[in-house]
Amino acid sequence: MSAPADPRQIVYTADLTVRVGAVGRATTDAVRIATDAGGLVFAQSSDLQGDKGARLTLKVPPDRFDSVLADLARLGRALRSDVKAQDVTAEVTDVDGRLKTAQASADRLRALLGGATSTADIVAVEAELAKREGEIESLQGRLRVLTNQVELATINVRLTESADLEVNREVPGFLKALRTGWIALLNLLLGVAAGAGFVLPFAPLVALGWWIVRRYRSRHPRRPRPWPPSYPPPGVPPSPRGGPGEAADSPPTDPMPVA
Repeated sequence: MSAPADPRQIVYTADLTVRVGAVGRATTDAVRIATDAGGLVFAQSSDLQGDKGARLTLKVPPDRFDSVLADLARLGRALRSDVKAQDVTAEVTDVDGRLKTAQASADRLRALLGGATSTADIVAVEAELAKREGEIESLQGRLRVLTNQVELATINVRLTESADLEVNREVPGFLKALRTGWIALLNLLLGVAAGAGFVLPFAPLVALGWWIVRRYRSRHPRRPRPWPPSYPPPGVPPSPRGGPGEAADSPPTDPMPVA
């Protein structure tokens, strides 16, 4: 008994850049690889003058996606490979359900239109039916696109003979970087100005508080702290004259006689 099919709806895409020896021959080989796998060439552009290169968009069955990608990489030296897989099962289910609902609503409106008798009823039903039919066409188109993306994987191939990849256009140039820096500086200055404008109304209150504190300190000066009493070091008896460094038994010194 065979295994059940995978109910998920997966969209496979890949971007591949390969450096080859001859763009013309490599382009022919890339087309052959896609067609041999049951795919087709969806778009192709080649430049065989100057910087020789070619771009191809290939559509291949999902079960041959990996093998075709490997064969294309072997055409030369792979410089870049970006592979993505997107699960669109929920989106397909949602679109399909909305489509069935819109079709059922359109069928009911057609039945009402057949039984309408007055002109006003006919006009109203036809307007609603036109809306439903437009919605049905849009949903059918979206479902068709999703189905095609699931049934055929997409491979975007760039073939080049140049040793270097193309210039990265995402890097900004000098003038653009200068303009970005100038705008950043202006934004910074505007931010500083906005901050100053926010603080400015509080400046009088801060100045008033500072003046009150200064005035209070000027009217209520701090009293000097008393120096702590000095004591002689341990083992030294106190001096009778109160000096901490004089011994108690040292004789008093006579004053010098006046001539």
